[in-house]
Parts: sequence; C-alpha cells; structure tokens
Amino acid sequence: MGALIGEPSFLIADEVTTALDVETKIEIVNFFKRLREKFKISILFITHDLSTLKNFADKIYVIFGGENNNAINCGGFN
Repeated sequence: MGALIGEPSFLIADEVTTALDVETKIEIVNFFKRLREKFKISILFITHDLSTLKNFADKIYVIFGGENNNAINCGGFN
C-alpha cells in the first residue's frame, strides 16, 4: 500500500500473480479491482497469463517479439 501514499493516478503491477495458485491469483486480481474502484487509478498489469486478465482488463495489449500486436478490447472490469 506504500505505493499509494502519493495518490498516484497510475500503478504498474509487474508479474504480481506469477507462480501463485489459482485461488491466490483471483484474490490478487480482486484486490487490484478494489484499488481501481476506490482510488480511480489506471493499472498496467503485466503478465504472461492472459487468462488472469479476462475479467479485469478493459484492453489487453500483446507484445510479441518486441512488437505491439494490437489491443484486444475486453470490456472487463465488471
């Protein structure tokens, strides 16, 4: 929570669910959903597990070979 002391409008979450079990991943994603709602911040959620983002992200950008391969509109964050 220390990262939120300065009331940022943008947060980077880099591989925060790596090597976690499914239940813990769900808890982490729900935590970030609550942060987004409460503080009205944008979150850059970096992961190799796209299924983690399916109910969280508004858009998913896939980087492959160092190139951005377009945005996928998800309509997530329910």
